[in-house]
Amino acid sequence: MKSEAQAATTAYIDGLGQEALVKAANYTNGNHWLTLWGLVAAS
Repeated sequence: MKSEAQAATTAYIDGLGQEALVKAANYTNGNHWLTLWGLVAAS
């Protein structure tokens, strides 16, 4: 059984649209590369 907060979060995310979700996923994946290069530069 979903709580009201979970239902509201799901409704919000579903309302963002596919373009926003893809943009967020691409940003998140890109952040991993920044972390990797930051570690390489620091060593």
